Amino acid sequence: VPDPGDVNRFYVFSAGVAQPVVGLYYSIVDLSYNGGLGKVVQKNVQLRSDTICDGITAVRHGNGRDWWVLVRNWRDVYSNNMFVYLISPSGVTAMPVQNIGVSTILDGFNRLKFNTDGSHLYAVSAYGLIERMDFDRCTGLLSNSIIFNTPLGAYNTFWGFEVSPNENYLYTSLIYQTPNQDTSYILQFDLNATNFLASADTLGIFTAPDTPGLLKLGPDGKIYVSITWAG
Repeated sequence: VPDPGDVNRFYVFSAGVAQPVVGLYYSIVDLSYNGGLGKVVQKNVQLRSDTICDGITAVRHGNGRDWWVLVRNWRDVYSNNMFVYLISPSGVTAMPVQNIGVSTILDGFNRLKFNTDGSHLYAVSAYGLIERMDFDRCTGLLSNSIIFNTPLGAYNTFWGFEVSPNENYLYTSLIYQTPNQDTSYILQFDLNATNFLASADTLGIFTAPDTPGLLKLGPDGKIYVSITWAG
């Protein structure tokens, strides 16, 4: 995340999701050092010490200068905590904890992503949660949670997801859901469909050891899929 107070500095946020290193951290990289290659001038500043999800996301503030960083925790049973941080020239400021949506059900693999204009925050988890919330880029407040698929519902074991630039479709990588299954899929869901789950369309089929991983929307408007391999 760019430092709004210094064009040469960037925040790098990271999630510690396994013992003994848990919590939310940031480091600061300053590109004015080493002929533009930069160096880490602050390392692993801890913001949280609880176990959080490995999905961290950020979006530009409505003022066009500052940024918001969001993350969830998952160690509390039935927790629906959302942590929001304001990144401004004054540094990193923790906002009041927001309780919204359904529990992450002890699911640390919880991905968070914004749509292209930052008005909606999506959450997709390995336990099957597909959720959308409204986001106010001026206040940092979340509202109006919509659940498209409940944890352990019709679909689960999602690994990555992405939202189309026009926000008409949501794409997921669905890895095999049983120990003896060796087939994984890329699915497309219609966000405008009357029956969201029934709109599922299979775009790709993968057989182990090939497994689809994370999805990422590129600057060219295309969605790229990483492929994992397990020996």
